[in-house]
Amino acid sequence: MAEAARQHGLTVTEVEDWRERFLAGAENALRTRMKEFSRSEPLWVSVS
Repeated sequence: MAEAARQHGLTVTEVEDWRERFLAGAENALRTRMKEFSRSEPLWVSVS
């Protein structure tokens, strides 16, 4: 991660903060999306 940060003129802390904010947002989006489905409906997630 340090090398990628340096290549883009960022600090490791900036990249780590961005990553944490991204993951928190994704988690919240998944929670919201899950509320749209009833327990009887299967939810399939495709990982490519």
